[in-house]
Amino acid sequence: MIAILCTLLMIVIVIAGVVKKYHPVSVFFSVSLVSLIIWTLVTGKSAVGDATTGNLILDVFEYIYSVIKTQLSGTMLVCASVFGYVGFMNKIGASQSFTAIVAKPLSKIKQPYVLLGMLIIVEACLKLVIPSAASLVALLFAIL
Repeated sequence: MIAILCTLLMIVIVIAGVVKKYHPVSVFFSVSLVSLIIWTLVTGKSAVGDATTGNLILDVFEYIYSVIKTQLSGTMLVCASVFGYVGFMNKIGASQSFTAIVAKPLSKIKQPYVLLGMLIIVEACLKLVIPSAASLVALLFAIL
């Protein structure tokens, strides 16, 4: 029950920060950091488990470091390469050609809901070739 109330409190704080037009990334990061520190101090359990540094607060920063090192580095490499590819395709005009090929049959559809369904099918076909969601969004953004 306490975990649910803490989660709702964090959601309210994030919404208040976004409504007050604070930087969203900073709001999310600061709320998650503070809540993780508080939760670690309340429960007395280290965030990194058995690989503790000896200090609960430093363990929180060690946990954030390990998450950023493992998760973000792989995602950033994929996104950077795809954005480079998208930029190159825009420069040589390939994305305009691909858009013309894809948009030609779709331009004849006048019903917006049918068009949305067809775009979902195009996205599903592209998803077969591009497994990363961030890369797919980057490519669809260039196409649109």
